[in-house]
Amino acid sequence: PQPPAPDRAREARALAATRRRLFVVSSALGLAYPALLWLGGIAQAVWTWLLGAGLPTWWALVVLLALYGVAESLALLPLGYYGGYVVAHRYSLSRQRLPSWFADWAKGMALGLALAVVVGLIFFWLLEYTRPGWWWLYGLVLSAGFAFLSYVAPYLLVPLFFRMRPLDDQRLLERLRALLDKAGVQVQQVCSIDFSRKTVEANAAVIGLGPSRRIVIADTLVESFTLPEVESVVAHELGHHVHRDVLRMVLVEAVVVTLGLGLAHWLGLPLLEPVVGLQLERLPAALPLLALAAQVYFLALMPATNALSRTMEAAADRFALALTGDGAAFASAMRRLASQNLAEEQPPRWAEWLLYTHPPIARRIAMAEAWGRE
Repeated sequence: PQPPAPDRAREARALAATRRRLFVVSSALGLAYPALLWLGGIAQAVWTWLLGAGLPTWWALVVLLALYGVAESLALLPLGYYGGYVVAHRYSLSRQRLPSWFADWAKGMALGLALAVVVGLIFFWLLEYTRPGWWWLYGLVLSAGFAFLSYVAPYLLVPLFFRMRPLDDQRLLERLRALLDKAGVQVQQVCSIDFSRKTVEANAAVIGLGPSRRIVIADTLVESFTLPEVESVVAHELGHHVHRDVLRMVLVEAVVVTLGLGLAHWLGLPLLEPVVGLQLERLPAALPLLALAAQVYFLALMPATNALSRTMEAAADRFALALTGDGAAFASAMRRLASQNLAEEQPPRWAEWLLYTHPPIARRIAMAEAWGRE
């Protein structure tokens, strides 16, 4: 396998730099939005108006949470449109027309809004009625929610955006079944997902939890990659299955969130109480402050969580190489992914440390080639 053509590598570097700038801008806007709502007194004014309009407190809270989520989504829409539609078309990665892209955005916003209202109501209810133990109870609720969403992803979440069906390429299916037998594992299904309706990019993933777990393969991967290359990519996903990485990440999210809630209880509430008070009639006015604190917390932990993810991905790579015994096919698959997805093979070190959930492709190729020589 040959390295990607110079123009593709140059485009990949330009695209990666653009996406890094978009990350910085979106993070800044995500922090500025709640800060402005708080400093401008907008949240306080809206909350006072809702209560003054005669709405019961809990219904007023539902409206406040919904208004906050809709306003935030609309504020970030221009940036999402530029990054998700304009840039993707500029680099010929997207096949979506604008109505289709906007429909996906609207579905994502509606889903996120519904979840935000539910978890927001649970937060305020627990804070009102179960103090001082609210934080670990809320951590348990959110952990159960993470597990539930992981379980229903193949049934409810993925079908909102893609069509998923059992893989019907019999030749490939036979080889993948042999690979599954060699790994000594079982999965519920190996499915194809219709990426080609929306993008030229290729990918594969393990989704679901327990009985719902599936390996999904983009149809663009099946169409563009050789059989040994597809086997290498699927073997990597089998590594996630064998290592129970989906469950491990759910547990990591639970620990991270519960730790943050503990900090909010022991450090945040004492600081918040003299500002707005902790009673239900007053506390929702501080919703922007709560959202701002949460975003700062998760941004601060991003390098650590991404480092853990890269460790899991590297372990899945080693599993794939041991399972297939074909370092050349793995390296070739990585090069083809880099070219087809316009992925930068060697990002700046700071970008890898801060943003990357996978090891850089150049490192994965070097590992596969060294494994092949050994």
